[in-house]
Amino acid sequence: MEIPTTLKIGPFEYRVETDNERLRDEGYLGETFSHKLLIQLRQDVAFGQLRESLLHEVLHAISSTYLPADSRPLETAIYSLSAGIAQVLLDNADFTRLFLVDAELDKS
Repeated sequence: MEIPTTLKIGPFEYRVETDNERLRDEGYLGETFSHKLLIQLRQDVAFGQLRESLLHEVLHAISSTYLPADSRPLETAIYSLSAGIAQVLLDNADFTRLFLVDAELDKS
């Protein structure tokens, strides 16, 4: 399964790109540049890590879009939230499907 190349977050469309070398050199799995509307990810990791890293970076983009700069969560909070949300989504298929209903209805 491929990761999306764009994501709509609030009124913005973020590009999703890979930068394995720079991120690996800096010790990151991903990074968000809200001022550039860009999420960069490493793809040289296991799919589960890639998926959770994308969710982690999306939470950064959401906080940048919807929260004032002085009230944005710390990296440790984003880390914990992304891991927790990923676990809930993966372990509760019926719950996850609730968010896909509108998309399926729109296709009919």
